[in-house]
Amino acid sequence: MSTVLVAGPLTRLRHEVTLAETGAGTLVTDSLEWTSPCGPLGRVADSLVGRRLVLRVLANRARGLRDRAEELAAAPVVVGAAIVREGRLLVQQRAYPAECAGRWELPGGRVEPGETDAEALVRECREELGVEVVPGDQVGPDIPLPNGKVLRLLAARLADPAAEPRPYDHQALSWSAAADLVDMDWLPADRVVVPDLRRLLAASGPAGAVAHS
Repeated sequence: MSTVLVAGPLTRLRHEVTLAETGAGTLVTDSLEWTSPCGPLGRVADSLVGRRLVLRVLANRARGLRDRAEELAAAPVVVGAAIVREGRLLVQQRAYPAECAGRWELPGGRVEPGETDAEALVRECREELGVEVVPGDQVGPDIPLPNGKVLRLLAARLADPAAEPRPYDHQALSWSAAADLVDMDWLPADRVVVPDLRRLLAASGPAGAVAHS
């Protein structure tokens, strides 16, 4: 990600942020370059004051990012199931509370103490849908939620491909194709991962299914 100055006292300013996945997590590297006004006098001011100030600001930013990453790593997890069958994704429509009724989300719920993400996913799908699922890899990034938790999605498939999920606590279920996902009225957290869900469906093969209410 880069930011380039378009107006201001400096003749040139470029801030570049590079994100790289490593075995220990995501490495964030900041790079800031600029050309000071006032010629040689400006360059002297840079060496005495400007660069120290910039390094202090970037160090504070790095500490803030690290602290936030540690908060998210320790946050309670809500796990969601991206269940795919024949190129379609299983989504469910909320029945309550009133402000969420009629909006769409993925099946799932919170990870209880002592559970793994996969174990929680299996339990929640059994309770919400009446079916057994086989969890797979994570889909998309962790999504911070307003309540301090994080939403984590896992790909999944039905243990019995012929099983029919039922909406025990929801208005309706739908097996939706990738093209349908963009215009659905999602809950905010689920909408964030729609691009990741579409890529998952694109990699899963042809579509064909129906909705149940």
